[in-house]
Amino acid sequence: SSGQATVRGEKYGVRTQLTTKLLFWENIFTQLLYGIDALIDKTSQPLVDGRYWMPELTSYNSAPFLQTKTTFFNHYVLKAGLRYDYIDVAVPDYQVLRLKNTDPRVYVKGGELSYNNLSPNVGIAYNQIKYFQPFVSYSQGFSIYDLGRTLRAAKDGVQIGQDILSRINTEPVTTDNYEVGAYS
Repeated sequence: SSGQATVRGEKYGVRTQLTTKLLFWENIFTQLLYGIDALIDKTSQPLVDGRYWMPELTSYNSAPFLQTKTTFFNHYVLKAGLRYDYIDVAVPDYQVLRLKNTDPRVYVKGGELSYNNLSPNVGIAYNQIKYFQPFVSYSQGFSIYDLGRTLRAAKDGVQIGQDILSRINTEPVTTDNYEVGAYS
């Protein structure tokens, strides 16, 4: 029999953020924004009939960050920053959902997946004219692969208790973002 999938999630997080202003010369100063993000995320996809489309995954995320904003002669603004993400995902032992009762049972031994990533950003803007402030910027984004989809697709060749986590490709995805524009 089939069931309707739902998404169940709980997230608990906190951010500590501090600012410091540094004056280098009369016309050059920097504002530092720094701190750490912490998040615990529990997500699963149970079916309304009690089976699981995706087992409950628990991720523990922490990310220290530093963002700078330096102003030169009141009109040029240079922004630059770094963020370092640490993510650990706990995967329980689980059974892959069978689409038909005749499909073989596939059991997967859980474990822990760990990710680390450094994401930079930099940009410059010119703000002398109130209605036209051009800028260029670069930033890098980071996310982990859709683990639920990967875990749901465990193959029939998996034996009871076999460690599939070490055999699947769960490399993080990074994206490079470039912007050119103007505020008005």
